[in-house]
Amino acid sequence: EIDKRPRTAFSNDQLQRLKREFDSCQYLTEQRRRDLARELQLSEGQIKIWFQNKRAKVKKSAGSKNLLALHLMAQGLYKLP
Repeated sequence: EIDKRPRTAFSNDQLQRLKREFDSCQYLTEQRRRDLARELQLSEGQIKIWFQNKRAKVKKSAGSKNLLALHLMAQGLYKLP
């Protein structure tokens, strides 16, 4: 039996900060991830997984019809309206 880590309940402040960072850039450098983890008092793993899940959610909601927009968003050159 594998023990699962309990689900992280992010505070409103943490979520707002994570979303602001994601809007700025969908992919974090290792240094940025470390800094953000320290700032928000979360583990680097929690930050990494939040970003992975958020990218998957954006990709799923955009669908394949917006591949160019997704590509540009990944490069930080385009933001959803």
